[in-house]
Amino acid sequence: MKTTLSLEAMSYKQQISKDQSQELITKLRIIKQILNNGHCQTKTAVQFRCHRNTVANIIKRFKNNFSREEQNQLLGKKWKKDQLIEKLQPIRNKSTRPHSNCRQLGRKEEKRLLKIFKEEKVRVGVKMMQLILKRRFADSQDPVEQELANLPLGQIKGVYKRNKLKVKKMRSRNGNVRPLYDYTQLGCFERMHYDVKHVLDMSALPNNIYQLFAANKELPLFQWTVQDAKSRLRFFGYSREINSEFGLKFLLFVIQFIRDTFVTFTKHIKIGTDNGVEFCSGSEKKEQNWNDILELLNASLYSYHPGHDIRKNLIERSHLTDDRYLYMSRGVYMDNLPSYMKEARNYLYYFNFKRPHTGIGMKNRTPAQVLIDSGMLGVKKLLEFPVIVLEDEIKALRQSTDYLLLKSEVNRYRRAKGCFPDLKKLVDLKTKYSFFNNLDAQNVLTQYPKKILTHPRGIPSGCPRGEKNKI
Repeated sequence: MKTTLSLEAMSYKQQISKDQSQELITKLRIIKQILNNGHCQTKTAVQFRCHRNTVANIIKRFKNNFSREEQNQLLGKKWKKDQLIEKLQPIRNKSTRPHSNCRQLGRKEEKRLLKIFKEEKVRVGVKMMQLILKRRFADSQDPVEQELANLPLGQIKGVYKRNKLKVKKMRSRNGNVRPLYDYTQLGCFERMHYDVKHVLDMSALPNNIYQLFAANKELPLFQWTVQDAKSRLRFFGYSREINSEFGLKFLLFVIQFIRDTFVTFTKHIKIGTDNGVEFCSGSEKKEQNWNDILELLNASLYSYHPGHDIRKNLIERSHLTDDRYLYMSRGVYMDNLPSYMKEARNYLYYFNFKRPHTGIGMKNRTPAQVLIDSGMLGVKKLLEFPVIVLEDEIKALRQSTDYLLLKSEVNRYRRAKGCFPDLKKLVDLKTKYSFFNNLDAQNVLTQYPKKILTHPRGIPSGCPRGEKNKI
């Protein structure tokens, strides 16, 4: 006997949108109204506020997916809810979401990108990931990697969205940005930072890079970096070991290069370093000796406070950039010393002239563009800076920097003794500096007047008695 029909409180669409179990129970009620109670499809559609074709499709799918015996069991037998939901799965609505998109990244490429992000821990934003992929796979012959090297931002964004990839952002406790300098007032090369990076930092690189370096002992393991705070411009050197001579002479070489390249730049240069053994080791006396030498180039050096000192954050953060864009991206090509140095030189050019920087005050400009916008002349000469292995070029470094050490030592002698070095001191200097007989060394010494400080009695301070007539 047919029962009277009353409108449902919610429409069919609202009922099935709650969850999967509600969808299947609603469909079973519609099926029972037709097959058990004998109502027509049109009246049932009115009751559930849906189209009659929707009701017809539900009945059709029910009959096509279940045998006569199964239909009778579903319509007559009492079921537990979990069992009923499992049994009615064949008539559940399928997702209308498209399976693919012609503009979507391929599965192989997406899998490779996810491996880089998750397993290799290159957890960076979309724009930085695009730069890393382009640099990493520029020379690859693999079709998948070639595709990754030319990915547009939209496809990378799609991968991040589908796989819910998120980059952890570092924030201060109160959320305020505390820049190290006032970059609007700071000039180029007024503040610089100096540090040494151990290339094989623990857990910073993929395992295959560690294996590559372990197999070749001629590859340098230490990267010497001098960085400008304003423009983020950098100067590189490499070595297989670290010592204080490398630290001083590479710094002097860089400062000389800056003075020679930008001849109109005459401002004082202040350099910050940590307390490592390759620098001043926390010794005030050694730091003063270094500053006596740097004074000749209108520069000075200071050491960070032991422990936490935010002044070193700028250059420490740059080491992460080196890992991502050089050692992780190009490390597989650095299997011997010539290829190692080629990649290092290319990276220095890429960092200074090609890669836009998002740091405070940079405005997505390259370091070279910041120098040009600041009015510095001769920026292209920076391309001539030689990236060297310090052990292999130490003789050339000594020839270009030891005259500064000689000049500083003469100055210290003058301050202590009050006069020009005597014959015994000149013999000691000649023994200490192999280039002493060269014209440059002679010019360093002969530019000083013979009588500097005078004793009240007319004898130069610091000179032995009886030497008055010789001065």
